[in-house]
Amino acid sequence: MEEDVPAGEGTNFAREYDNTLHELAQKNAYAKRQRSIIDEEEGTNYRSLYARDRDRIIYSNSFRRLMHKTQLYLSYKGNEQQRTRLTHTIEVVTIARAIAKQLGMNEELVEAIAYGHDIGHSPFGHAGETQLNMIMQGKEPIPKRIRNVLGERRGILEKANFKHNYQSVRVLSFLECYHPDYCQHGFNLTYQTLEGILKHTKIYQEDTNEKYKYPGVKDGIFNLLSLDKPHSVSVEGQIVNISDEIAQVTHDIHDGLEVGVLKYKDIIAIPELENILKNDKVRHPYNIKSAHKRTRNFQTFSSLLNYFISFITDEFRIGLRAILKNVDYLKKDNQLVLKGYILPDNKINSDAFHKLKKLKDDYVMNNYAVNRMDKKGEYIIRNLFNAYLNSIRQLPDSVFESYAHIKKLELDRLHEEGFIEWIRYISNNQDIHPMSNELIAKVVDLLKKDGSSNDNDKIKFRLLPKKDMDILFPYLFYDGDFIRSIIDHIASMTDSSAEEEFRNLYIG
Repeated sequence: MEEDVPAGEGTNFAREYDNTLHELAQKNAYAKRQRSIIDEEEGTNYRSLYARDRDRIIYSNSFRRLMHKTQLYLSYKGNEQQRTRLTHTIEVVTIARAIAKQLGMNEELVEAIAYGHDIGHSPFGHAGETQLNMIMQGKEPIPKRIRNVLGERRGILEKANFKHNYQSVRVLSFLECYHPDYCQHGFNLTYQTLEGILKHTKIYQEDTNEKYKYPGVKDGIFNLLSLDKPHSVSVEGQIVNISDEIAQVTHDIHDGLEVGVLKYKDIIAIPELENILKNDKVRHPYNIKSAHKRTRNFQTFSSLLNYFISFITDEFRIGLRAILKNVDYLKKDNQLVLKGYILPDNKINSDAFHKLKKLKDDYVMNNYAVNRMDKKGEYIIRNLFNAYLNSIRQLPDSVFESYAHIKKLELDRLHEEGFIEWIRYISNNQDIHPMSNELIAKVVDLLKKDGSSNDNDKIKFRLLPKKDMDILFPYLFYDGDFIRSIIDHIASMTDSSAEEEFRNLYIG
């Protein structure tokens, strides 16, 4: 791993912007990357460091695919007015920016975190995420054909997790390559951006103090993102965290109103919510009840959203004053690190918000359309994974290339002798038929070619003879990196591409 390199001060405009920010804001002068960029060192960059992070995220393939990933209701042609993962992301950005601007925080860092926070999300929303996590934890039955090949052995060699916030960091720091000089660092984003993305949701397993088991957690990029602290160490990261929750609840209520699973009367039946609407004469005028339903729905959503943005901004102001008074932050090695959450329990402590969230859970989340989408997504993802395992030659070349890239790094780290020792370890530990020296030499030779500028030299596992692939398969099955490469592939799919792949594999 490259040595951490403090970024240069940048151009005058970046320094001037820093001077306008709150004392607890993340300044451009604090920004650090895994690998420095020449124009930032020289101060000739025309964007601030966090603006560069934001733009790299927006221009990525993974960001564009969010357009066709489910937020709540399944994304399909003819249903374009419903939120998708992309429109959700844009709404989080606008909420977070509004709060950050009022508080004098770094808006460009807030944008970068918010644009990237869900970039690792799987198809089919949280149901897809849960299903991939079940697979990684070894909680899904192994297909019968695989059991026949492997015998009744224990499951995947090293059980792990799938969490979309960790996957977002993995996508941005490893899976997508932005520049040939630092492909191993992905987009080479600042630690502040990556830390905020990672911490926009929980980083510990439910009801435990254990971190999620994820590639790189022990010795990779994650280890540089304050994993010892469950909270984001920046105000900007905590703003995005709260903005994500505000966006989810309010726009799910709006979508529920639009599809008819929730009625306007259900909202005004709750005194706390009715008072919000009554007191907002701008967005919710006296004649709103006679307005067209779609107009009324939108203005109801707008009024609730405006109220909670104002409420939480005031709560942040109170919290920031307390932090400054008690010095609940550290300035060390030109870094600013918060010691804890700004808001009590990191929650939106509003009775109105709790009531709105319950309304969403009772009426919207329990709706049959949402539950059908969840089960459909789980079924498709489960069967895609099983199909790939049943015949790994059905996997696209990109999966093998991604896996080869990971193993090439392992080969470089362990050297040839250590890598061969690892292969022998899997054979002995799982009671697998040993690989011949000839096949081991073939695999090592293929890995040495990986990363060559010549596409013809890139690893082509599928070109190995069938007898070699049959011998190799148990090693791939028990190698968490191979399973993770399949999971990466499925997670990158949109809803429609996952459905199309399912049809191609099972229906024809």
